[in-house]
This record gives sequence, C-alpha cells and structure tokens, in this order.
Amino acid sequence: MLALYFPGFHFITQAGNPELARASEQTPVSVIADPADCTFQLDLTGGAQQFSTSCDIAKGALSNAGVAYDTLPGAPGALAVIRFGDNIELQSVSAVGQSLSEVRATRAGFERQLRETLTQAGYPSAAPGPMQNWSVGEITRVFSEKWGVVLMMALFIVAATALYGPQAAALVELFPTRIRYTAMSLPYHVGTGWFGGLLPATVFAINTATGSIYMGLWFPAIITAIAALVTFLFWPETKDRDIHA
Repeated sequence: MLALYFPGFHFITQAGNPELARASEQTPVSVIADPADCTFQLDLTGGAQQFSTSCDIAKGALSNAGVAYDTLPGAPGALAVIRFGDNIELQSVSAVGQSLSEVRATRAGFERQLRETLTQAGYPSAAPGPMQNWSVGEITRVFSEKWGVVLMMALFIVAATALYGPQAAALVELFPTRIRYTAMSLPYHVGTGWFGGLLPATVFAINTATGSIYMGLWFPAIITAIAALVTFLFWPETKDRDIHA
C-alpha cells in the first residue's frame, strides 16, 4: 500500500482525467496573494470554521477543483488573484466579517466563477461524473477505456483487504480475554476514528498550503510507514498463545 500511494494517484490522474493533467502542464496556475492573508486551512470542527480571507477562498476553491497551483507574494492588503497561464486572471473575494452562512454563500459563488474561468483556461469543468445514471453500455465503455484506472483501484482494494482480512484474528490472539474487548476497541477507534476521520481535513489543509493535489498523501503515507515499522519490530508472535487465558 505504501509503495502505491504516490505513483498510484499520479497514474489515476493521468489515465482517469487526462484533460486535467494536460491543462496543468500547459496552463499552470498561480495564486498571487498577501502572505498575511493566507492561513493553514485545518478545520477540525466539521465545517463550523470557515476560512474567509481572499487567499483562503481562492486556494480552497482550487483545491476543491483538483487544480494545482503555485503561490506568489502579492501586495499587502490586496485581494488575492488567480492567474491561469499568462493571459487569464480571476480576482478572489473576501468574506471577512460575514456570518457563517454568508461566508459559505460567498465561497459557493466564487467557486461558480472559478469553474467558468477554468473552462475558459482549458481545464475540465468537473471531474468525470457519477455513475448512478449511466447505462450498462456506458459503464462498459468507460471500463474498456479506463481499464488502467480500474486495475489501479483494484490494487488499492487488494492492499486494504490484505490488512482487514487477518486483522480480527491477529487482534484476538494479541490480548488476553479479560481485557480483549477494550484492548481491541481502543486502538481500532484511535486508528479509524482519529487518524482516518481526520484524514480529509488534514489532507485538504496540506494541499491548500502547498498548492499540490498530491502532497496530502504524505499524511496516510507517514501513518502507514509508522504502522509497518511498529508491526515488523514490535508485534509479538502469537501462534501458540492461549486465546482463552
């Protein structure tokens, strides 16, 4: 799994959304903003915190659209500007001082403007759409054209099942009966609830801070590396352990 993160997601972009990959190379995007206007957009409140500066709104909208960008310093106090290539610019908006609902409306309105400008700059207006309304023929056609993406996703699935398959038996053997329920529950919920549950917010914050749609992969990569290291170095042999003790 660890070896698949970066090459796997790069491949999915290239094979699954080649228009986005091509536009990123031909029309690079830059955010020109006052450095004091940009914050680390880590929201651990489930949406109760909204980042309302013009820099944060611009970077958040680009990250949501899956568009990579560079950050250039702008004039102090000026609104952020998104530059597409050499010819197209879009000025961001500020929602500082607005209520939570107003900030959300301002961000949504700017994202609509951004989609129009992305189309003008040669970027796809949206990622490949959902499959719920596709016919069997359409699904077959997409699978035949994007078989590499399907295969890559299958590799991720196999890696996940290789973990979850033996996990239950391994944890049962690891702890004695008197503390087994608590001992199994605590690490599982820390791993799934805290690290897994906070992954979207953490990855989004890393992506907006760096301007890369891939840098957020360092979060699951580091956690996976730590888990692998602990398993190889500290996991005890439990083959002959009495699970009823």
